[in-house]
Formats: sequence, C-alpha cells, structure tokens
Amino acid sequence: MSASFSEVTKQLLAGQSVAWQKFGDHKAGSIRLEKPEQRRLLEFLLSADTDKVASGDESLFSSLVAVWENKEHDPANVAAAAPTSSDNKSWRLTRVEASGFGGLTIFGGKPFDLYVGGHNWCLEGQNGSGKTSLVSAILWALTGYRIREHEGPVLERGLREDVEGEDGKRIGTWPPLAAYPTKVADLQKSADVSVRLTFASNDNSTVTAFRRIVSAPQGDPTSEEQIDPAIVDALRLAEIGILMPARITKIGFGKSSLTLYEAVKQLTGLDRLSDIADGCAAFGAANRKFMKYAKDNRIDLHENRFHENIDKAKQLANEFDFALPSPLTLEARIDVSLKESARLSPSHWTDNSS
Repeated sequence: MSASFSEVTKQLLAGQSVAWQKFGDHKAGSIRLEKPEQRRLLEFLLSADTDKVASGDESLFSSLVAVWENKEHDPANVAAAAPTSSDNKSWRLTRVEASGFGGLTIFGGKPFDLYVGGHNWCLEGQNGSGKTSLVSAILWALTGYRIREHEGPVLERGLREDVEGEDGKRIGTWPPLAAYPTKVADLQKSADVSVRLTFASNDNSTVTAFRRIVSAPQGDPTSEEQIDPAIVDALRLAEIGILMPARITKIGFGKSSLTLYEAVKQLTGLDRLSDIADGCAAFGAANRKFMKYAKDNRIDLHENRFHENIDKAKQLANEFDFALPSPLTLEARIDVSLKESARLSPSHWTDNSS
C-alpha cells in the first residue's frame, strides 16, 4: 500500500480500498469508506483541529451532524471530477509570492516576491534572517504544513494563540503563521496570510499552487486552496523529501525511542489518522454527547407522542368495529392490509371521508 498520508487519505476520500500487510502483532486488513456519509465525516475530521479530533471534543459534534446530513456533497465525486495530468513534464519553481507570512513580511508591509527562475539555488544567511520561513512558506503552500523550530512540521490552520506583553500578561491572540503586529490594538484585527508558488516546465507552460488563511478575532479561520493537478506529484515529493525527514526529531532515540510501529506513524504522518481513530472511540463513549444525541433531542417525547396517536387511532377504529393489525406496521399497500384486518373485501370498501 502507499504509505504516505496524502496517498492514503486521497484513496479513502475517493471511496477506494486501502489495504495493509501483517506486521508483528498487527493483522493484515483493509478499509474502504463505501458510504458518502463516511467520506464526508473523514473529510471534515481531516480539516478540523487535530487536538480536538484526537480527544473527541464535543464542540465538534454539531459540525459532524451537519456534515453527515449534507447529502449534496460526496468527496468521491469531487475526486472523480478533478482533472489529472497525463504528461510527464518536469516542473521547476520560478517564483514565490507571500503576503502576511511571518518571517517573510512585516505586518501591514509590502508583499514578499522572490523570482528564482527555475534555477537550483542555495539558501544562506544568519540566524533569524528568514531561511526557515521561506522554506516553510513553500511547504505550507503545497501541503498546509510549516516548519516550527524544535517541533518540526506542524499542520498550520491559522488558529490564534495567546500573545503576552512584556509583563507576561495576555494582551490578545494572533496566529503564529502570520506576521505579528507592533500595536496591541491591531491584535483585534483579522490576520490574512497567503502564499502563491509559480512553477514552469521545459516548454514554458506555467502552473501555480496557492493557499490562503484568514483568521478573524472570533470564530474559526477560513481557508482557500488552489493547487494545479499537474503538480500533484510535487506534493508527494514535498511529503517524502521534506516532511518525513523533518519528523525524525519527533522519534527520539535511547530511552525516549519509540517502537517501530509508532516511528513509522510519525514519519509518514499517518499518526493523524490514528488521532481520528482515537477521537471516534471517544465520541462513542456512553457519557459523550454523540451517544446522548437522541436523548438530548427528546426522543422520548417523540416516542410518547407516537404511541399516544396509535392508541387514539385504535380507539377510533374500535368505535367503528374496525380491527387494526397488531403489531401495527407500515406496508407498501397499507389500505389492502387494513381492509383485510377488518375482514372486509375491497368490493365492500367505501370512502366515507366526505
């Protein structure tokens, strides 16, 4: 099977089967999301806050219900309709444009614009000069991840974090991805971050990868992603060539060494799918909102009303010497069923509704 996170999620969202071989104590198996509802739920959980997903945070529940009921959307249809590139062109990065990206721009300043012309280049500079920020901007535009010092690659969704003043007290919130403002009042504004990459092939055709996040002071950030299908392979290369090596710092050695199973999950990024599995298990706990949904929405009230109406119907039927079937069930030809139950033939049935 394909081991990378992007390949696995792509197959699952397309409704394709993902299989794996036996490894150690772990059995061989496969999984396929056959129903659109399942694919919609996975798509949402992949886009949600990873910490909330892993813990089964109940604040996600209303969105889960909305996603489940959105019958007009199926990720598999989106995947099938997406254009694909049938050529084997070689694409080289020619230009990097960024706006509001921390480390490359200043708050309220001019956009960053670097033309590299498709050449091989070496990035050199002192600490804090923006080397990691430039690599992070390129990586983020392609994958949604950026490099954080001492943490490696992290999925960057534009969530705001507390900002402290010189006295250590909280003065507001701001997404770490964005260039920080110099005035406290500006922390109440929306942060708008975008990166556009331009690639050129040997026949001078060009394609782009664009990603943008707007993080308002209140509510969840909004995002926009536009990546040309012709450079899908570049996403795999970024994941294998940049993300995987950057995750090595998470594995640890010696006393802090992980098992091979855990190490593979960390390296490939498949630990995010493991987090989703943990979250689903938490959602299924008896004391969680998911399991209490029917009770919270007064299912007992609806059941009582149903039985009350059935009892009234039986009483009314008895007044007319009409026997309802027991137990009462709905059938395709309910009128015939009722006539037979009343021991009346269809020829004797009359409509007295008038």
